[in-house]
Amino acid sequence: MAKTNCGEVGFRRLHLEPLDLSGCPSNPYENHLNLVFRVYPTLLEIGGLASAPGHVVDGVSLVPLLRGGRALTRDRLFWHYPHYHPGGATPYGAVRAGDWKLLEFFETGRLELYHLKRDPLESQNLVEAEPRRARRLQRDLAGLAGTRGGANADA
Repeated sequence: MAKTNCGEVGFRRLHLEPLDLSGCPSNPYENHLNLVFRVYPTLLEIGGLASAPGHVVDGVSLVPLLRGGRALTRDRLFWHYPHYHPGGATPYGAVRAGDWKLLEFFETGRLELYHLKRDPLESQNLVEAEPRRARRLQRDLAGLAGTRGGANADA
């Protein structure tokens, strides 16, 4: 599966697999959404390091959870891919809120909305059936894109 796959199978394989944390009394990540970008802030905190000046660190450290704290929860997860890829992927963004996921393809403006619990293979686009939900998630996604160099950083 290529990194440029914006389908849930691609997301799950790249970002949401359980982490194997040898040495922990139990694996606190086993049933949680875990994004690979949580690893960087975790390593910074463990090493007592600061990020480079002016560098935006996505994600939060997992150190509190490693020390037996409560699971980290988020009501939304965002993906921002503002690039063209030789494999054919075009700039897109996505937001996942609970069982819902919205994809926006920046080049065409096309939106796709899926209910992942009922449709894990993302075969039924619900944008027309759920227009208010789609607009709300699109606004959330637009807010993120504005902090990350716009919809297409390659343009």
